[in-house]
Amino acid sequence: MKSLPDFLKPLEKLTRPFPSAAVAQAIERREESTPHLLRTLERVQQAPQEVAGDYMLHLYALHLLAQFRETRAYRPIVGLSRYPQIESLFGDTITESLGGVIASVCDGDEQPIRELIEDANADAYARSAGITALVARVLAGQAPREKLSHYFSELFASRLEREPSYVWDALVCACVDLRMKEQLEAIRQAYREGFADPFVQPLAEAGKEIASAPVASGGSYAENYALIDDTIAEMSGWCCFEPRSADAENEFGEELEDELLHGSPPVHVPAIPLRRPEPRIGRNEPCPCGSGRKYKKCCGGK
Repeated sequence: MKSLPDFLKPLEKLTRPFPSAAVAQAIERREESTPHLLRTLERVQQAPQEVAGDYMLHLYALHLLAQFRETRAYRPIVGLSRYPQIESLFGDTITESLGGVIASVCDGDEQPIRELIEDANADAYARSAGITALVARVLAGQAPREKLSHYFSELFASRLEREPSYVWDALVCACVDLRMKEQLEAIRQAYREGFADPFVQPLAEAGKEIASAPVASGGSYAENYALIDDTIAEMSGWCCFEPRSADAENEFGEELEDELLHGSPPVHVPAIPLRRPEPRIGRNEPCPCGSGRKYKKCCGGK
């Protein structure tokens, strides 16, 4: 097994501030970087339970390979996305950029994405990232809208388990964002059967938005379905790269470090919404992650 080259070693563990120079060098030396980044994903896929603490290279690999449009990363990434404990591997990346990553590396065969979406054993938010990926491909001109609408019809009719899940919410939101008027009756049925959560997307609001003019480019929702074009811009604002105060260091220690990397609500990065017994926040209300954006354009839109 080839050892990691020196120019990639700064990306192996969490460092502060964000290592912009090291990421830029990895991009500049793309041909050298790619085999090592692919091997990183393969190793994580083989032994996901070994990823812990401040290890970061697999997260850099996700975004760099997406920026490179490296189709060889497609199946390993989708395979990792079906890991039931994906939150321990990807943390907030699941709701922040995983859909864009998958869309960016897709080789044109959407079947692996569909298998992720329909995998009842996978994390609901990772499955929702699969829906995001399919929408992103349509908005990027990589797949026809009609084909996606047909698949969404199948999801509504039979391909999703008949029980409430965030996957249903993501499906409804995607139809609303793409103004899929043809799915309005299926959406109404999903609400009647109690599968879709009205606190995520109220039915009246869904009907009103779908009835509006078609949005060929994704309109104001396009940012929720963007491909990965700039790893530095995508990752540099993550909360885990911010300087830690002495008080925070003393009070929280390693627990805070683990939360920043693997799942608690940060200040500037939308977090994975936790499953709660109480109703979720409405789509037009401020996102509880603290990002300052509306829920539908933040955690609720991923």
